[in-house]
Amino acid sequence: MKLLIAGCLFAVVFSLQAKDDSIAYFGELRYNHVSLHVPIVGIMPYKEPPKGKSHFQFRYDDKKRIVEIVNHTFGRFRQHPLTHLGAYRVSIDYENGQEIRRYFDVKNRPMLNIRGVHKEVFSVDEFGFKTQLDFYDVEGNAKESLWHISRYQWKKQGNRVLESRLNLVGEAQNLSPYFAFKNTAIEYDNNHRPYRTYNLNSEAQVTNSEFGVAYYQDEYNDLGQHIKYSYFDKNNKPAVNPFGFSYATKRYGSMGKLKNVDRFDLNEQFMPRQAIAPVKPASSKDRENIRQVSLNYIIALQSLNPELMANTLHKDLAKSMVRIGPDGKKTLRKISYQRMLHNAKNWNKTGTRFPPTMNNQVTTFDVYHNMAAVKLTSDNWVEYLHLIKIDGRWQVKDLVWDHNNI
Repeated sequence: MKLLIAGCLFAVVFSLQAKDDSIAYFGELRYNHVSLHVPIVGIMPYKEPPKGKSHFQFRYDDKKRIVEIVNHTFGRFRQHPLTHLGAYRVSIDYENGQEIRRYFDVKNRPMLNIRGVHKEVFSVDEFGFKTQLDFYDVEGNAKESLWHISRYQWKKQGNRVLESRLNLVGEAQNLSPYFAFKNTAIEYDNNHRPYRTYNLNSEAQVTNSEFGVAYYQDEYNDLGQHIKYSYFDKNNKPAVNPFGFSYATKRYGSMGKLKNVDRFDLNEQFMPRQAIAPVKPASSKDRENIRQVSLNYIIALQSLNPELMANTLHKDLAKSMVRIGPDGKKTLRKISYQRMLHNAKNWNKTGTRFPPTMNNQVTTFDVYHNMAAVKLTSDNWVEYLHLIKIDGRWQVKDLVWDHNNI
């Protein structure tokens, strides 16, 4: 009996140990701005579940394949659509020569990921090489990503992987909307990391793109962090990318978090980049401009001045009110930017919509960087305004209002 109990206890401990071995924790995913052909790899591993630290949890099957990724990351300023998951959980199934990834939110509901799709189906050949990727929505319908790609196709050419991309009607698509590489070739280094990405012509030869770059090159440190990317023409000479720099280096903090990206020109000279400015109290000039712009909205209506209204409102204005119908039902009434210009030209033609001397009061609740929240009380209305500052100019972006019945 003692031997039986001991054997059972050993089996339980062994089972728990096996379950623990199927879980791994990583501080980051290896950076990838190359292709979805590049496998997901965790870097900066933790031995135990890190408490209070941003991380990814990987679960593996008995063949050491990833079957689930749980995303416990936070505080990300920028997420690249090829690196990041854009979902809380990813399930990965392997069946009938396919690798199927599905994306779920924190309540385990199906959702669209950072690429704008729910299901990603990779076709895999008998040697484990991915030959194709198709995108689908939550209902299982074929779907284009946010980059207008519905299908990736890959094939081997020597030590390179050739890639093409198509939309739903079979039209070729660029690598991304902001990087006009057509067909591309991926070259991996000795550690199976994407090393060079080439732009190809119709004969699958490396050629300069429309902005003079034929390939870009990635470098990594011993921790697997992406530390440098450089641009070259077809003659292997340094080139300038569409954003105006030739190469960039990355610096990380002690916990592995990206601290800064430094850019350099063709002469290897550092190129200063505008950083996020520290929060400063709003200046008296800004507060006065906010107050005046808020008043101009009413003044433009009173004085039949559509030009002033056009300067006061942002073209993407969202103006609305909660209307109560005769049946007591509440609905949202919306008024467009164009309608407000029309109102500024016609609404007060009789001169009887406003008192001769208006009683307008502006209360500025808060100003933060390029945003402001304001309450405007007039003889006619009570209104809450959101203002934004673009190119040094404050404008009303959002507005909700109701009649002033006081």
